[in-house]
Amino acid sequence: GRRRPPRFLKPEPNVQIQFCAFEKCPFHAIADRSCPRNRAIKRDMNDWLRIASEVYAWDYVFNLNAVDMPFADLHTLGPNLRYYAKRGVRGAFIQGNGRCPGGEFSDLRCYVISRLLWNPQQDEEALIAEFLRLHFGESAAAIRAYLDIVDAAANRTGTHASILSLAPELGLTAEDAQRGLEVFDKALISADNDQIRARVVKASLPAYKAAIETSGRLTFAEGRISVVYPDWMQSRFREYSERCANVGMDRSAEFASLEEYLEDVARNRSGVEAAQIEDNTWRVTLVPAMNGAIVAMYHKPTGRDLLNALNEPGINLRHGVLRETIVEGLSEAGSLQSELTPVAATITRRLPNGTTATRTISLNDGALRSTTDIKHEGNEPARYRVELSAGFRGADALDRMKRLRGYVKTTTWHRTPAMSIESDAEDATDQPEGTGIAWFNRNEQFGASIQYPTGQFESPLLFARPGLLEVSTEMTTPERTLNTDESLRIEYTIAAGPVR
Repeated sequence: GRRRPPRFLKPEPNVQIQFCAFEKCPFHAIADRSCPRNRAIKRDMNDWLRIASEVYAWDYVFNLNAVDMPFADLHTLGPNLRYYAKRGVRGAFIQGNGRCPGGEFSDLRCYVISRLLWNPQQDEEALIAEFLRLHFGESAAAIRAYLDIVDAAANRTGTHASILSLAPELGLTAEDAQRGLEVFDKALISADNDQIRARVVKASLPAYKAAIETSGRLTFAEGRISVVYPDWMQSRFREYSERCANVGMDRSAEFASLEEYLEDVARNRSGVEAAQIEDNTWRVTLVPAMNGAIVAMYHKPTGRDLLNALNEPGINLRHGVLRETIVEGLSEAGSLQSELTPVAATITRRLPNGTTATRTISLNDGALRSTTDIKHEGNEPARYRVELSAGFRGADALDRMKRLRGYVKTTTWHRTPAMSIESDAEDATDQPEGTGIAWFNRNEQFGASIQYPTGQFESPLLFARPGLLEVSTEMTTPERTLNTDESLRIEYTIAAGPVR
């Protein structure tokens, strides 16, 4: 991996090494031996310290995918800096949320981190208590109660999160989110004055984000897919939007705007048209307007849904689906047409220059087959690249994710060691050449395979996301340049069960 030191090179004394712990688990201190992800971080850092005299740490203390998502890492700030100092790290760059003013307790983090950087031996809990008392006045006790809810949620699941985790991977539930909102309602009432009240409003944004991300459930009804929320959430969407505006919050993620996020939430609530195709083995639910994105693959022989989107609260149209996206080559607006039969769906996208992309999803012989044909009609050559991602349902409970097995296919199937309960994208199955990837859960006696022509996908990834009870895959085709009248085909087959 890119984090590991070279085996046969040694940096000169004037070479500075910036060790980035991007993949660390924020729930546990780096020196915590119970955390498998951080054991690997500590190993690699110590290996660098053995060969280099100028090692500096680069650490992250916020969620890049959701800057105002609750993030239970406050208790690790002190232990991590003390570990760096003890091991001889020369300095630390702590990267927090610097792109918008409404990031999750960014002011509290700045206070605690800046004090610890001057003296890592200070008690981080005392510093947190001091800040809450000075910053929130009479509302401090309620804010502390909220932080305790977030910490308890992280500790309850025993999962190992990352700085890119979704709400369920952080241990958060709709019940936690509802309690958090109620706590902030009390904090607002007990605020000393308008200044404190404004600070409470800013601090409440993570509670709203957690509620939006955990309390909805993706549902198929009356020909539409939508995210349905409980009654207690209905007034909270407007409150969240207004509070974001009041504090100048303009981003939802490191590289995504709040406006885009709010539009996405509104679209999910109103829903999109969906369709179903079905045979004796599968009942497949898909969204034609999203290039046939598949949100459910119900496997009739086992009574299981192969995908994750309809299984877990908090999963929505952005996650847990099987999505095929043409990420290069179809940037212009165009028309979309879909045709349905009982066992197949065809989605055709046509650009103004005549270029067409036709995707057919069909059911046959117990498998799902997807074929996309791109025919370039533009006067100038264009580059095309297609991305496939999926969130498969790996198990029905966290402890049943322990016996996952990953496989890759060259001429025959063979097992890869990467799939386990601790796996993530950093430790994923990575097979540059081959004709398939697969996973199988020995506890559940269920799994799936994706097979495709040799060389169609570059370095396909297959990795476990235990906090989502999910097995994820990401794969991209090599970039292909097409001239006028040239075509490109992308095809693959998905089947359930063990590989053969």
